[in-house]
Amino acid sequence: MRRGGTKLVDITYANGGSAARKATIQVSGQFKYVVSFPPTGSASTYRTVSVLAHLAKGANTVKFAAVSGSTAPDIDALRVQGIPGTNGTALVGSASGRCVDIEKNTYVNATQAQIWDCSGGRNQTLTHTSRDELVVYGNKCLDADNNGTTNGTKLILWTCNGQNNQKWTLS
Repeated sequence: MRRGGTKLVDITYANGGSAARKATIQVSGQFKYVVSFPPTGSASTYRTVSVLAHLAKGANTVKFAAVSGSTAPDIDALRVQGIPGTNGTALVGSASGRCVDIEKNTYVNATQAQIWDCSGGRNQTLTHTSRDELVVYGNKCLDADNNGTTNGTKLILWTCNGQNNQKWTLS
């Protein structure tokens, strides 16, 4: 893939056991996703689960590993597809030359944004949507904390909810 951004990764697998199997999926050394793979009925019956993952520009590697205490499923195929409106860009401060960054790829509501050296990671990839939101991770918005409108209001990560404190004008 030449273009980076948030993508939908379809994973075709078999799980002939009676319980869900769990595995971590790591794309290009970035954040690890823990995915559950429900039973498929037999080792030769395949199903697909999908996860959102951030891919860097250019080549990416995907690593699978069983979660401790679990057995990994039999992986048959991966399919990566784009999601309209999710290929984002970095928001870079003109004075600092640094990027808006969500610390340590945190996905928890109320995590404060910060500026940090630009690395191209998924925690620095923002998408300006048609709803005027700045979205990171595909479904989290940059949010003016507590509906603040004054200097010094914290910029935090929050589940997108369509409120005005998540609306941004780019100029």
